[in-house]
Amino acid sequence: MTAPDLRFNKGDLHSLLARQSEVVAEAVRTLDPDTSLVTPVDDLTDQLYERHRVEAIELRLDRRTSKGARDLNLSVESWTGRTVNVDGTRVEILIPFEGDAVLLDIRASTFNYNPPRFDVRGSSIVAAYEARAPIDKEQAKASIEELIKQIQQHVDW
Repeated sequence: MTAPDLRFNKGDLHSLLARQSEVVAEAVRTLDPDTSLVTPVDDLTDQLYERHRVEAIELRLDRRTSKGARDLNLSVESWTGRTVNVDGTRVEILIPFEGDAVLLDIRASTFNYNPPRFDVRGSSIVAAYEARAPIDKEQAKASIEELIKQIQQHVDW
């Protein structure tokens, strides 16, 4: 499968699908005439579909992993307005997914104005929690579980 053409207005699903439709229409227009005459229509359709489809995201929550907590320096604003560095801890959960990662960058037709904040590494979503050290393990776990719930809702939309 070929990844969707990324030359679209990143922002909404309609723009992505409209651009993908243009790409497919161009692929049809540029088909070799001899190929289109000797190949059954159903076979051509299947080939175009496989080459240009946009695969929905599916999270593999059962395969999520973590390397545990790691120390880091956090920059925080002090009561005087200056930025200071303090000891902190970061916990990351990697959630594998299947589908086209480009769909994670767009706004669905149903959305809220506070989308979940996460990173993508390869074919995994990184749900992270950072706080001043020492962290409260239960609070970290609850925050990450809430973030995962928000990511799943975002994907479902």
